[in-house]
Amino acid sequence: MAQNILIYYFSGTGNSLYAAKTLASLLPGSRIVNIAGEMLREFPVIEAEKLVFVFPSYAYGLPAMVSGFVRKAEIRAPYIAALVTCGTSPGGTLPEMSRLLKGRGLTLSAGFTVPTVENFIPIFGPQGERKIRMRLASESEAVSLAGESIRRGGIRRIRPVPHISTAVSRLFLMARNLLNSFYKVSDDCDGCGICAAVCPAQCIVVAGREKPVFSSGCEVCQACLNWCPRKAITFGRLQKNTPRYIHRDISLGEMRITRESVTPR
Repeated sequence: MAQNILIYYFSGTGNSLYAAKTLASLLPGSRIVNIAGEMLREFPVIEAEKLVFVFPSYAYGLPAMVSGFVRKAEIRAPYIAALVTCGTSPGGTLPEMSRLLKGRGLTLSAGFTVPTVENFIPIFGPQGERKIRMRLASESEAVSLAGESIRRGGIRRIRPVPHISTAVSRLFLMARNLLNSFYKVSDDCDGCGICAAVCPAQCIVVAGREKPVFSSGCEVCQACLNWCPRKAITFGRLQKNTPRYIHRDISLGEMRITRESVTPR
């Protein structure tokens, strides 16, 4: 029997969106909702039999938009699960989500780690084709196992992690509004506007066919850098000829953030 299952996702390069779509295919009665689109809603309300959050780990913690959404939304769901995608380690991301929900009088019933392709290229560099294939296979397997557990209403204990993870995450969140100064745009930019369209924080403005302008509120998700078709956007010492990464099963159209991204009631 189909249940009312909502899957809320946050994604920059498509890893978490792919995980959300795969999970939805395993859970009859489920539908996926873009957190970036829902943040445009003044008073988001979530009512479901089961609620699942799917998001990446940023510096061993929650993306700012995910934590902001959990604080903002009115949530009514007896069963809540979370899937965190990561290229290296999730660190304290799941315990942070558990604490955040507990502060709202809610319980994280189950948490799952989903290994996927590392997309923070400026630090970790591009991944080789063999490693990409292996990580994508691991992602599909991990999502399948999580889906089966969620379908059964399984409870999965969230284990505590060393405090260093929390410290790193907090430093990253404190610095993120400074990090947008690391983005540079070369003369190869033709003002297509794709970077602004895929920015979940909507902090990129492209006027006419001019170069993009970056403002505060950046999630440092690297969507703009990786989706730019001309590799005109760099970050720090990243070179133009360095390969970029986007999930091969996710299209640009699925990543665009518009007013239409808000799920109708």
